[in-house]
Amino acid sequence: MRNTKSIIGNFHFGPKPDFKRKVFDNITKLTKLSFGLALENSYLYVSAKIVSYLI
Repeated sequence: MRNTKSIIGNFHFGPKPDFKRKVFDNITKLTKLSFGLALENSYLYVSAKIVSYLI
């Protein structure tokens, strides 16, 4: 009985901050990824403009 109680206690109190932290980490990863993609796209756009000016 004690084991199931501790498992239930861990289930109730353990994952919540961890879950929030995981969500926060995923959000930061996504923002970094989208920011990196935006930078890469702008760089490609600028280089394409330069190339089009040269040609």
